[in-house]
Amino acid sequence: MDSDLVAAFAECSEIQGTLVLIGQRIGESNAKCVEMRGNLALRGQQVEDINRKCVELRGTLALRSHEIEVSEHELVEINVSLALKNRQLAEFNAERNGIAAALALKDQQLAASNVSRDKALDALVFSHQQLAESQAGHKGAKAELAVTNRQLVESNDQLEQFAYVASHDLREPLRMVSTYIALLERRCGDRLDDEEREFLEFAREGAQRLDRMVLDLLEYSLVGRTDDAFAPVSMAEVVEAAIHDLRLAINEASAEISAAVDLPTVTGSREELVCLIRNLVGNALKYRHPSRPPVIAVGATVRGREWVMSVSDNGIGIAPEYFERIFDIFQRLHARTAYEGNGIGLAISRRIVEHHGGRIWVESVPEETTTFSFTLPMDQE
Repeated sequence: MDSDLVAAFAECSEIQGTLVLIGQRIGESNAKCVEMRGNLALRGQQVEDINRKCVELRGTLALRSHEIEVSEHELVEINVSLALKNRQLAEFNAERNGIAAALALKDQQLAASNVSRDKALDALVFSHQQLAESQAGHKGAKAELAVTNRQLVESNDQLEQFAYVASHDLREPLRMVSTYIALLERRCGDRLDDEEREFLEFAREGAQRLDRMVLDLLEYSLVGRTDDAFAPVSMAEVVEAAIHDLRLAINEASAEISAAVDLPTVTGSREELVCLIRNLVGNALKYRHPSRPPVIAVGATVRGREWVMSVSDNGIGIAPEYFERIFDIFQRLHARTAYEGNGIGLAISRRIVEHHGGRIWVESVPEETTTFSFTLPMDQE
């Protein structure tokens, strides 16, 4: 019994020692736990600091990412701008090279120009010397030219006077020839055979033709010599008067004649202008095409400071090689048996136009159309 107690007591003492040891260890553990709680609190604070720093870093990272995106976009724009600048620089370099080449060419041209200028200056000096030499004889030549012009004017006046006088003087013997031919026919008509009558007919026709030529020559010489002073003249009235003079020939040819409604008023001789239009319209009637009735149009247009009048027809036309010849006096393009006349109408027309300070010409397509055009100044001194 006592041994059991001793054993139990010893066991209790051992348990008590163990409990003490356990209490010590528990105390140490509690101390460590307190220490660990402190460390854990410190670590929690550190974790919170770390989390806060992470949040700050994430914000900074997001900001940096946005800045990087912006920088990348700016970098793309900079690259595009840089490429554009490089292209512009290449164009500028090419242009600069072109300018440099042009400048080099200009330098060569300038050098050549300087050489030419020097030659021109030498030539100018020589020309001045020649001019100085020629001026000495210029006054004498000018005086000679004035004398020549005066002599030419006097010669033209004398020629026109001669044509006028000759036209009058020649008609008297022609009338006498025609009269005696008629007397011969009356007195000797019964005794003449057919051949002799034909000879008399040839003589009478020749005298009549020569009389018409003399009259035409008289009309030609009178252009510019009449007392019909220049004054405002309505070309519409001129055309109307010319058509009235030709009304029989117009009706005979069944011609259709039209005139523009805006024909101008010009300064000139009404009598001469009527003669001019009468000649041109008469030519259109005479040289009409055999297969169609004549269609004649009179028109006017403005060109600069002059009127351009025109007379067009659908007649037989004129070959280009005769465009100038037809305006010469007594020029005919057809046989006398085909078309009557002496070939002076267009010469008179040109003289009238030139007397009014204009010019006359013809355009034609053979067998199709002919247009005579002439100019009249808008202002006539």
